[in-house]
Amino acid sequence: LTKDEVISIIREVFTGGLDTTSNSLSFIIFYLARHRDVYFKIRQEILDVYGTLNNPVLTLESYGKLKYIEAVIHESIRILPTVSSLPRAATEDVEFDGFTIKADTTVQTDFFALNNNPKYFKDPETFNPDRFLTDKDSITKYAYIPFGNGVRVCPGRSWAMAQMKTFLIRLVCTFDIY
Repeated sequence: LTKDEVISIIREVFTGGLDTTSNSLSFIIFYLARHRDVYFKIRQEILDVYGTLNNPVLTLESYGKLKYIEAVIHESIRILPTVSSLPRAATEDVEFDGFTIKADTTVQTDFFALNNNPKYFKDPETFNPDRFLTDKDSITKYAYIPFGNGVRVCPGRSWAMAQMKTFLIRLVCTFDIY
């Protein structure tokens, strides 16, 4: 890689997720405004993990304990994905469901349709973060892939999750919206 290519990749890693992360947070705020119980469960989880709502000290270790906040993020992204599809090129001719997909053909996954399919998610139109706590093992491996999967998984996924957790903690600790 040339120096310019490396710089371009680094820039993309740090700025590529700004729109998707901010849009995801907008949707999460929308759901918090509509689901008072979710807001109070987040507050309780913060109290359980940090012992205070008064400017808690956030650490990498504590982030791993925020299971409900993570479930809220995943459920919001599931219902309203900020990335609509993942384009991929077929590397060889493939037969799929009676169709031939020729090599080098671009194929895309429609995240909205996939994430809202009752075959994969019970009552898919209902905002229910608990599904990512209680039903997590029943979610089909490729039915929920907001950051992609495999060798082309989003390199910023951990960064995006940390940003969203930090934002939600600070929002809930700073503002009493109810």
